[in-house]
Amino acid sequence: MEWLTGFPAGRLLTSARPRGGDWLQVDLAYWQRYGATDILCLLTQPELEELDLDQEARVCQELGLHWHHFPIRDRHVPTSLEEAYRQARHCANRLQAGAAIIVHCRMGLGRSTLMASAIMALGGISPRQALRQIGDSRRLPVPDTSAQRDWIFAFARQYGISQMIKATDNSRNPFAGDK
Repeated sequence: MEWLTGFPAGRLLTSARPRGGDWLQVDLAYWQRYGATDILCLLTQPELEELDLDQEARVCQELGLHWHHFPIRDRHVPTSLEEAYRQARHCANRLQAGAAIIVHCRMGLGRSTLMASAIMALGGISPRQALRQIGDSRRLPVPDTSAQRDWIFAFARQYGISQMIKATDNSRNPFAGDK
């Protein structure tokens, strides 16, 4: 796990989910020792139950971690751009206040990349730079789908970060250098 860079006060990291059941407290305590103050969980309620993570909010509270929940279906994008903005803005504000946020979904590649990129965009980091940094941190190509990548760029355009996106950018490779 590597913290993403570019934040003057707080820290941000994308991750796969913690292990559930008996391991949940162990994994969340590890994240806390790693420096996390906040957890943004993107799993749906059925996933939380399936993965034995339905006690994540309670365990976070017991450990003194701030738990935020913004469910997004696996391999999909948020159903509401406005709600995604509100959640990203809340997290960006927490970062400005010095929080260390771990964003997790099931595998830490698709949904977590979506929301981390949105948070980073609100902090002035271009979508291309965010995708490159998250991919380097995870050591895997991100996000999961082209629809998720398109959403990241649409979010940035909608919320005033379009000056960082070249109008002619049709590239599908998030790891290519800025043009």
